Amino acid sequence: EQALVQLYGAAAVDPAAQSFVERQRRDRYGEVRRVLGKNRAGFPALAMLTSFETYLELRRHASLSKRDVVRSLQAAAAKLVH
Repeated sequence: EQALVQLYGAAAVDPAAQSFVERQRRDRYGEVRRVLGKNRAGFPALAMLTSFETYLELRRHASLSKRDVVRSLQAAAAKLVH
């Protein structure tokens, strides 16, 4: 978690870090589309649920444990894909 926090922070000023974060986002979006198949309407919600930014928001500002964040995000995502 800490390594990703540093990497995402560096992306604001370091082109190499920014490039890495963008590649990671594109890959994640591709996987989200693959998982959803024809259910394109679920893309925005699943993209949000799988983002590192969402994870950090819940960890930092909702004071949830890592386990609780992961459990909550997985439960919400499961509703979209099942």
